[in-house]
Amino acid sequence: MQVTKEELKQYGSIKKELSSIQRRLDMLEENKGCHGMAYSDMPHTRGEPLSEAQRYVEKKDALERLYKKKCAELLEEQVRIENAIDLLPPDLRRLMRYHYIDCMTCEQVCVEIPCSWMTFHRWHSQALELLKNDIE
Repeated sequence: MQVTKEELKQYGSIKKELSSIQRRLDMLEENKGCHGMAYSDMPHTRGEPLSEAQRYVEKKDALERLYKKKCAELLEEQVRIENAIDLLPPDLRRLMRYHYIDCMTCEQVCVEIPCSWMTFHRWHSQALELLKNDIE
């Protein structure tokens, strides 16, 4: 499975977007009964106009479905990136995990591993090359 540097850089954004979507889903869940409305399993018959409450519930349900679909797509991308990183040799895997998954700067990674700045960049280049060329 090939992964580019640009895709790796998107991991942090994916985490933030998932967190944001989860907050929105939580807000929708908290507001399910707002405005005196309650969800009902009663079917809507054709030709019968929807009440304001029913339209509101339908819009919230559509939004909730959209958020859940987007979450599934983002989680799939996260899994793809993490699976690719997991195939790297241990030192490279650790470096890439710290840098892209944990969003650490190269200086922070150098302290955590520990390694020199030059080693970081050499390992980073090796890892990117392996990820780009589809690790066997």
